[in-house]
Amino acid sequence: MFQRIVSLLFMTAVFFVPFPAQAQATRSLDDAVREGAGHLQGCFPRGTRAAIVAVHGEDRDIGEFVLRKLGEVLVNAGWFVMVERNAAALAAIDREMDRHLNFYVSQETELFIGRQLGAEIIISGLMTRSGQNWRLEFSAVTVETAQWVAQWSAMNIRPDPAWDALALPPAIAQPPAAANPPTAGRPPTGGRPPNRGQPPAAVRSQPPIVARGDFFVRIEGGTFRLDRSGHDVTVGGFNMSRYPVTQGEWAELMGTNPSRFRGDSLPVEMVSWFDALEFANRKSLRAGLTPAYTISGTGPNRAVTWNRDANGYRLPTEAEWEFAARGGIVCRGNFKFPGSDYVDEVAWHFWNSNNSTQAVGALWPNALGLYDMGGNVWEWVWDLDGLSVNAAQTDPAGASSRSFRVVRGGGWNRSLMGGGLAIRERHLPSMTRSDIGFRLVRP
Repeated sequence: MFQRIVSLLFMTAVFFVPFPAQAQATRSLDDAVREGAGHLQGCFPRGTRAAIVAVHGEDRDIGEFVLRKLGEVLVNAGWFVMVERNAAALAAIDREMDRHLNFYVSQETELFIGRQLGAEIIISGLMTRSGQNWRLEFSAVTVETAQWVAQWSAMNIRPDPAWDALALPPAIAQPPAAANPPTAGRPPTGGRPPNRGQPPAAVRSQPPIVARGDFFVRIEGGTFRLDRSGHDVTVGGFNMSRYPVTQGEWAELMGTNPSRFRGDSLPVEMVSWFDALEFANRKSLRAGLTPAYTISGTGPNRAVTWNRDANGYRLPTEAEWEFAARGGIVCRGNFKFPGSDYVDEVAWHFWNSNNSTQAVGALWPNALGLYDMGGNVWEWVWDLDGLSVNAAQTDPAGASSRSFRVVRGGGWNRSLMGGGLAIRERHLPSMTRSDIGFRLVRP
């Protein structure tokens, strides 16, 4: 009876637990699987033994097709040690799927298979039709504790042409056993990481990602320990741009490009805090939304008020930024950098940037699917510098009267080895530099 209750609770969780939603724009299955793989990797150390148990859905063959695509991406990335499903595991999956019209495998069976395979985590998915397109979900459960650690979903996935013929890719290859985690991002004795000027091999093997500024990630609110204050703070839910604002986006809306390093897919830089607010207001007006900011006057002493009830675009608060960088409630941020303990895998910094900004979205995201939260360019946030959080608070927004605004994340010309997630600076809001940009949020 207990096993039936556990299975029922898990089935309920699969279908009703809110996942961090992605952009509503139609996307290919390859793009969705690659982004989902990045989410999963953002919550586990390199070298974790992982087994993909099953992708459930309305069609068993399509589920197997998606499972193999995910396996290929994860094997190529080299982050996990992928455990191949053996004949006994496949037989257990077949027996249970035959008992369910939606080809569902219970958590009990998944955990049993994971233990039999010697995996530390089990990965499963759900592929369902949504109108003319499809919805895809991935989740990861620890075999030892049976706890969900990572969840991800994407909607509006275009049907894959290969589904018609069900031309399944080759079976997942068994990668060689990794004795020790790779050292990418770890400085040798001399203090300088390897592969200067190049991303890790796992990153170079991935297809390029086309960054779209209108791709926003829904982030569920929660409570966490704010690094600067040492106190717990609570933030409400919000939507954050998957990437920093690019030069292509800036030029299309503002008609100029102030950046030192030129390229449409590079992050915009040489923009002040005031410039970022003006961009947010114009983007809001173009979308028919209420601008978040009222800006009065000119020059470095402009007065700004924030209408918290507005539905338009704005800068994140420092608390929102740090909560998102740590992975929100999806992943509790037990990494030194946003999404990894190895800086080269998630951030462009002094030792690997080749003395320039780099295209956004080229390295791995964190657990929420946010790219470039560390390195490339510092990011303006709303807050005035000052320790305003001296006790537990909800949605803090910085000091009430200071001169400097905060930037977070680090830049292409900064060594991040000593800072990690906690790295921050403060600057006058009129300051412009080639290593400072920003990203937007919405309520």
